[in-house]
Amino acid sequence: MKKIFIMAFSLCVVLLPLLADAQDGPDGFRGLSWGTPLEQVKAQMLYNSTDPSYGGIKKYTRKGDKNKIGKSDIIQILYGFWQNKLSFVSIKTSGYSNFIGLKDAAEIKYGNFFQPNQFMKKFLLNGDTGRILCIYDNISKVGGIKMWSRSIVDEQKAFDREQAQKGSSGF
Repeated sequence: MKKIFIMAFSLCVVLLPLLADAQDGPDGFRGLSWGTPLEQVKAQMLYNSTDPSYGGIKKYTRKGDKNKIGKSDIIQILYGFWQNKLSFVSIKTSGYSNFIGLKDAAEIKYGNFFQPNQFMKKFLLNGDTGRILCIYDNISKVGGIKMWSRSIVDEQKAFDREQAQKGSSGF
């Protein structure tokens, strides 16, 4: 009996991280799907900044966005548009209780996250359509969630490879 319990426990430990990948994950945020054209929602957005990654990802805040998710107060929600398509959403909060509330609300909506290192407050969900990273920094007391489109990340990687290929002619 003890051997069966140990085998079952070991199997759970091995398979649990794989089950975290079994969910679909987010397909967007607050009514906007991954790939939504910026032009379709530009009237709702306020320009924030541009991240130079992948040739430029424009970040926006959304007019009228509620700065509350579940019981958590939100500092900022950024919507990232790469090649004028919604590619990621970043949600920032302050304080551990706000972070845990945000993480808990996301787990209720998308399923349980996987914690790769029990000593770090970093949680992942690798879905078929989207991925989520929840992370909290004990020093700054800032935490949040970043959600992104899996297919657009694949496009961004292809873009980087293409740019590297073009740059290789300089050698």
